[in-house]
This record gives sequence, C-alpha cells and structure tokens, in this order.
Amino acid sequence: MSPTITIVRHAEARHNVEPNGDALRDPHLTQKGEGQAKTLQSTFPHMSRIKGVISSPMRRAVQTALLGFGPAIQKGNMKVILIPELQESSARPSDTGSPAEVLQAEFGNVLDTQFLFDGWEYKDASTTYGGRDQAKVAERARLSRVYIRSVAKTLSNDDHLVVVAHSGFIRHLIQGAPKFGNAEFRACKFVDILGDDSLALLAEVSLKTH
Repeated sequence: MSPTITIVRHAEARHNVEPNGDALRDPHLTQKGEGQAKTLQSTFPHMSRIKGVISSPMRRAVQTALLGFGPAIQKGNMKVILIPELQESSARPSDTGSPAEVLQAEFGNVLDTQFLFDGWEYKDASTTYGGRDQAKVAERARLSRVYIRSVAKTLSNDDHLVVVAHSGFIRHLIQGAPKFGNAEFRACKFVDILGDDSLALLAEVSLKTH
C-alpha cells in the first residue's frame, strides 16, 4: 500500500507578475495561469487514478486544483480538502487567505472547509501561520505530511493523491525539494507509509507515464 502523492505548485497568479503584486490580498490566477492549470488536464498522465485532492486554501491554489483536476473531481464526486497548514509562508497580503465562507461563496460546495477555523487567515509573527520563522514553517510542513499520510493510508498502490501548495512551502514539504515552476508537478511517496513516525517523510520518485 504505497499510493503516489503528486505535489503541485499553483499556476501563475496576479502577484507573480503585477507591479506591487505582493500587496494584493489572496490574488486569483492570471489568464495565463488559468491556461496553465487547465493544461494539467492533458499533461497529468493519471487523471483516472486520482482518489483525492488536498489544497492550500488560498485562491490561486484552489483555482489550480479545480481547473487542473476538475475531471477527476467530478468523476469521483470528490471535494477538494482545504488545510491551512499548506498555505504560503509569509504574512504579506498576497500570502494571506480568505475566510471559509468567502471561498465557499466563490467556488461552491466542491470545497471541504471543515479544517478552516474562524480566523485561520489571520497572519502575523505571533500566529502559527504568520511570519517566516523557519521552525514554524517546518512544523506546518510536518503536520501537513502527517495528515496527507493519514489519507494515503486509506488508498491503494495504484492510486494518486494530489496536493496543491506554494513554492516556498513545498521546499519544506518534500525532502530535498527543487524549486517548482508554476503549475509544475512532481511525484512523491512516503518513506514509511505504514509507520506512525512523527516526521512522515516524503521523497520524490519518478512519475510513471502509463
């Protein structure tokens, strides 16, 4: 029992390209980014094997999940699970999310927001999700892996679990992770899928195309 965990960076968003983009609160994808996300429908080789989609609750990640993996989500009657631990690291407006009710109003009931507690989007150096404290970010990554592993344990060897996150955070999520481009995806597996170790380490593997 060792399903593949596909880690995806969100597609191009407005803050990536606009002047003073970091001042935009929880920005959407650009038109180019929407195209990048939709292209995942044809470039990801195992759409029919996706059994779950987990995402950062930030708009650009949610849009990437819905546009990129919509066929699997619809076919499997799945909801995209949003966990706040996957959000980007800084406390800039562009890395600050939106309340659960705002996201549900915008994207609909396809989102599972049960983990988005009131005030999850509040970020400063005093909170769990604010600032660039590397120890805090590493702990968020660890908690993310533990949760992802708990879902992966319910799946089979040939199944795929998609996780959509952010460039800065992914470097903490995967051991020795390279820098991801917009809408880039890489395959990983848990070093010990059956274990209960607290680190729940993820390692990159080659993604089979058949």
